Amino acid sequence: MIDLVSSPRRAQNMRSSVLGLGVGFGLCILLLPPCSALAAPGAPHPCASKTAPAQRLACYDRAFPPQANAAEATVHSAERAVVDEFGLSRAQIREADPERAGPTAITARITSISALGKGRRVLSLDNGQTWVLTEATARGRLANGDPVTIRSAALGSFMLLTEAGVALRVRRLR
Repeated sequence: MIDLVSSPRRAQNMRSSVLGLGVGFGLCILLLPPCSALAAPGAPHPCASKTAPAQRLACYDRAFPPQANAAEATVHSAERAVVDEFGLSRAQIREADPERAGPTAITARITSISALGKGRRVLSLDNGQTWVLTEATARGRLANGDPVTIRSAALGSFMLLTEAGVALRVRRLR
């Protein structure tokens, strides 16, 4: 239940409290030394005068020691990013952060071709990746040393493009 008699009094007390906080904050700002006084432009840090890189780095490390939890914070932020991206499509991730989305295509050379059952072929590339053609087809002549481009396709699939421009559907094994 609202107490109508003391409500205006509470409102007045609240206004004066907020006003007091604002005035106090303003005085604190005015009493702080200006940033230019803290770091004068003509006075470089003593570590800047060190000529040897190792000595200069050691000096700066002593003056500004690294935070103990910096590596732990990096791990937690990486875990957080994985959880935040869960359920998003590649297009949504690329839209949110273009730098994290990764490449949409790679170019490499075939180092070996081996046959898999039912007419499918396994391709090893010079970048260490292994891909399998998901469709048994005679299209697209492939030989060791041939350059190929693998690009993202619809619904999370990938297409291998031969030098002749033939597109073959592939899936990455390793």
